[in-house]
Amino acid sequence: MQLIKGMMVAASAALVVAMAEGCTSTVTVTDPPDSGTSGKDSGSPVVDSGVKKDSSVAPPADGGDPGACAPGDVSSYMPTYVPAARTPGACTQQAITDFDNKCLGANATNADCSAWAKANANCGKCLESQDSAAKYGPLILHTGYYSLNIGGCFELAGDKTCGAAIAAPQGCTDAACAANCPVSDQASFDAFTACGTAAEKGNCKKYVDAAQACEQADGGVGVAKCTGWQDFESGFLQIAGAFCL
Repeated sequence: MQLIKGMMVAASAALVVAMAEGCTSTVTVTDPPDSGTSGKDSGSPVVDSGVKKDSSVAPPADGGDPGACAPGDVSSYMPTYVPAARTPGACTQQAITDFDNKCLGANATNADCSAWAKANANCGKCLESQDSAAKYGPLILHTGYYSLNIGGCFELAGDKTCGAAIAAPQGCTDAACAANCPVSDQASFDAFTACGTAAEKGNCKKYVDAAQACEQADGGVGVAKCTGWQDFESGFLQIAGAFCL
């Protein structure tokens, strides 16, 4: 179950968080280029999510100290669920597969991803949503990282309540770590994910536990459609069609 993965291709960036089967996070890094959204910048357990690092984010002027980051106080954090955005017909299955290969995968390049973006503008808008958007597609773009919208996948499968529970740990760990552990390179990405793991064992644990309980109790279509994958790419391919086909 890969909760976090990094990105390494282009001018846009992000960490990607996605939900696999279970709730343990692991990290790898790569970076995707701009695929045609208005801007780009998703891990948390339970929502076994993937995270991709954004190589377009400049490192701090002083080089930063990735080892110094730690979870902030989220004792008063209250989750707010952002609804899923569904745009039927925005993508073809081939376009989604090509996006994965050309913008997210290990062999992705800026040139290939830029070409994909020009040829698939509507699909790119469906696949990617900034974290400030009123609704989210399958990829949520934060500053320096992406996350996979597993909660939204559950919503589109007919279980919005469980979807909101599954999205909450990600929101909590972002609240705990995004400001304290900005992502600009591999070392800061690793520090960010370590911070998230610590937060999940601290004040975010109640959301992690609730998400796990919901996933285990649901046992239905949401689990079948939105979980069970083993890495970010397979998770993305598994959920993207629910939003964009």
